[in-house]
Formats: sequence, structure tokens, C-alpha cells
Amino acid sequence: MSVPILKMLRLALREALAPSTLARIPEPAQQMEGPDDVAGFHDAGAGSLLPVYHFNALAVDALARRGARVLDLGSGSGQFLSYLARHRPDLQIIGVECSAEMIRVGRASLQRQGLDGRVTLVEGDMRECARAVQGRIDVVSTVFSLHHLRSRTALLSCLRGLDEIARRDDANVWIFDFVRPRQRKTACEVPALFTPTASAAFQRASQDSLCAAWSFEELRGALRSALSMPLKAQRSRLLPLYQVHWRDRPRAGPVDLLWRQTDDLVMQTRMEAALFARLFRAAPQRRARSFGGVQPAPRA
Repeated sequence: MSVPILKMLRLALREALAPSTLARIPEPAQQMEGPDDVAGFHDAGAGSLLPVYHFNALAVDALARRGARVLDLGSGSGQFLSYLARHRPDLQIIGVECSAEMIRVGRASLQRQGLDGRVTLVEGDMRECARAVQGRIDVVSTVFSLHHLRSRTALLSCLRGLDEIARRDDANVWIFDFVRPRQRKTACEVPALFTPTASAAFQRASQDSLCAAWSFEELRGALRSALSMPLKAQRSRLLPLYQVHWRDRPRAGPVDLLWRQTDDLVMQTRMEAALFARLFRAAPQRRARSFGGVQPAPRA
């Protein structure tokens, strides 16, 4: 899939100039329980979402020491976690997911890949993440998950649990999610532009997710209210539909280079990953890496 650059620029310009008229619309209940929805999301995780997963995996890599335990909230069928595990074979990864169907599909996929010994999907509510797992956690991540929470009260409950883990274990934090667009028209056009080969179920879910996303100001305000520690934050440039928030406590001792390069990304996907990385001025990274021959933006 090749992103049409001119169409993307036109959409970005229109979004930047348009008045903000889209109020948050929580996602439909049980959206990701149906087999079609789950299958569409799982398939996209092995295709159109790979550039985004690559960006997020590099960030978690930078935050995770050797042998770290990573807790991921709202993991879906674990496609991001399996991608991360293939590139960081030293990690132990636990994913918390509330959808039984997502877990069923994810566990079967992890077993086929031989990753079920290092990646575990557990059924649970990310609003109660502090009680979801036992033992020390080194990194807490959430990728495309917080917008699923239906209210600010639910969001704050999740973030307070995240804060409890981060304080208890001095854990690093990585949060990645959509930013709600200014207009409904943008939410309708983005899935067709960026994931044209994805299923109709996935594209409908993507539209709903964009409409349910927290604005950058809403999420940053919730983080400041719920967390006892400051996080760095950034909204994507040019196309301000993504946001990242993170904590990167320095680790004692030498920095290990643990990323294992694989052939997961075809050249076109590598280029899309490079373009995606350039939407952000800075992000956690252990070292400069090449995305298909293009260096990501340097850390500010």
C-alpha cells in the first residue's frame, strides 16, 4: 500500500484550516467482539498497520532494558506484541485485553509463531491494570487503546493504575494513540487513505476510533491529573492525528543494543515507516536507525 502524498497533504491542510466541530463520540459498545471486527483488526496488524507498529516497537525498545517485562494495555489480538517480540527476543511481554475473541485469536497466532512462551495475553480490564499482573514491570505501554475508554472517568481510572505501576516499579511509560480530528469528514477519509486494502469492518472501526479519540489537550490534561510524574508529550506534525506521551527514566550501566533486525518490512512498508517517524520531532530511540535508507528525525 502506498500512501498518496498529495491527498495526504490536501487532507492535512484542510484539517489545519478547518474549525473544530467534532465532539467526542464514544465507540459503540462491544465493537471488537464480533468475529468480523476481530478478523479485520488482526489482519490489518500484519499489513497496513506495520509502519505504525514498527515506530512503536522502536520506542518500546528504547525504553526497555535487557530482559525487561513489558505490560501492554488493550493489546487486541497481540499483533503489535508479536512484532515487538520478534525484534526484542529478550523481552517478556504481557498483554491485557478485555475481548475474549481477541484473546482467542491472539493466543492461536502466538502459538503458531512460537511466541507463546514470551508473549502472554490475559483477559482483564485496563482500568484495573495495577491488579492485572503480578511481579515487577519495567515498561507500561498502550498503543491505539485509550480511545476505547468510554468516559473521562474510565480514562482516569486506567491512568491511575498505570501511575501505581510506574511508581511502584520505577517503570517507563509509552502511550500512543489517535488525536480526534477537527471534522467528521476527516475521520471518514483517513481509513480509506491510509488503509485502503483493509476490510470494511476495520475501516468502520477506524472511523469510530478517530471520532472517539481524545484530543491532545484532553489526554494531556488527564495524564497530569492522574499521574504523579511528568511525561514528555508530542502531537504529530503536518498530520496532527496522532499523539505520544512517554517517560524515559535513565538506566544505570551501559546501553545494550538489543534490537534484532528482521525482514518483516518490505521496502514500501519501510518507506512508510520512515515517513511516519518524521511526523514526530522526537521519540525515544536507543540509537539512530535506518527506515529503508531514511533516517528518522533526531531527538530534540
